[in-house]
Parts: sequence; C-alpha cells; structure tokens
Amino acid sequence: WRPRLRPPRAPRRNRHLGGCVTLTFAHQPRAALRLCLSSQELDAFDIPITQAWQLNERMYGALTGLNKKATRLQLGELHYEQLRREPPPMEDDSCYDPSRGSVGRGVPPELMPRKESFEDTTRRVMPYWNDEILPRLHETGKSVLIISSKNLLRSLIVGITDLPIDQAVELDIPNGMPIAFNPKDGTLRAVGPLADSWPRKAEST
Repeated sequence: WRPRLRPPRAPRRNRHLGGCVTLTFAHQPRAALRLCLSSQELDAFDIPITQAWQLNERMYGALTGLNKKATRLQLGELHYEQLRREPPPMEDDSCYDPSRGSVGRGVPPELMPRKESFEDTTRRVMPYWNDEILPRLHETGKSVLIISSKNLLRSLIVGITDLPIDQAVELDIPNGMPIAFNPKDGTLRAVGPLADSWPRKAEST
C-alpha cells in the first residue's frame, strides 16, 4: 500500500480495511504513519507498526534529488533511462545521504546502499519479507499491511509473484489504493473504489 496523507475530513476510501489488518510494516516514522492511517479511516492506534529500513524507497544514487524532467532533457531519453536502471553511486558528502537522516537511523553503514537497480531493491526487501513479514502472516492467520513507496512495492511484487520485471516497472500503484496479495496462490488484486481500473501502466515520469 502506498500512503497518502489526507486531511481529517477526507473521503473514507479505505474504511473497508478496518478490522482486517492486525499488523503494519512500514518505512516511515511512526508518527507520520499514525496520521496517515487515521486519515484513511483505519483504527490506527490499535494497529502495531513495525518500522523497517528494508522497506525504504529505492536508492537512486547520484540521481537522488535531481529534477526528473530537466535531467531527462539534459541527458536524452536513452541515457537517462540507462542511468535510471543502473545509477551511479551517491557521493559520500551528498546532502541526500540517507545515513544522515531518519531514514538511516539505526542502520549499519555497511548495509546502507549507495545506489540500487530495480533488482538490487528486490534483493534487499525479499529477506525481510521471508524472515519477518511472512512468518507473521502465518502466525496470525490474518492480514498485515505493508506501507512503502511505489518503487519498493513494485520490487516486492516481483519477488513474491511471477510478474516479469519489464511489466512491474510500468505497473501503476496509485496513492492510497490497497493491493491485496494472497500468499496461497500468489495472486494480486486491488481493493476499493479504484479496483476496477487496476492493473494499469503508470504514466511516464
């Protein structure tokens, strides 16, 4: 699930999730997640939240912080896409270094990536899925909620389904729309008002 912060009177688009989620795994600080979950009409204060750096956004290395449109125009479409697939590493003195902020708090420096391809991101998240999330699914027998960025969720989808990478990178994951995964048969389905229009390709960014 990709979060979207909403004001208190926002539409109750995810109220159907209430009662079925017993545990949340996320990449954001807990305070922001409480606000996010509450605004989605979930009983946030009764849902345990586990914050995990393994669910962080993909690390784009030296491309982090650059304006996408301006960089694409400067480099050309082909070169830009090549760098997006395999970005150069982030400089040690970069102001975007995640180890300096809340994203990297508590993460051993040797585990903090300086750049990641799509495949690298999948390799980073899958051990956490197998060792932490999946056992809790089996333990509780109920649903867990995973909240992260669209690129991390795409990488996770590749790791837990048979969806090819070339299709996953174009998969649209709208803000606030839950995507349900059934570990028994490996299927994905959208939940809520936008479900009928999913899956679809993401718009070019």
